[in-house]
Amino acid sequence: MAKEEYIDSMIAEAVSKYGTVDILINNAGIIDDFSLMSFSRMSSLS
Repeated sequence: MAKEEYIDSMIAEAVSKYGTVDILINNAGIIDDFSLMSFSRMSSLS
């Protein structure tokens, strides 16, 4: 999930197949608020 358009496509497909998202649990770790550009830069470094 490194590209924003992939994320948008995945969400659109899930909503099309299952309906609206009622709850989302992100269990990837602790992250403070930051921009998508900052996240992309950070993930490309690791």
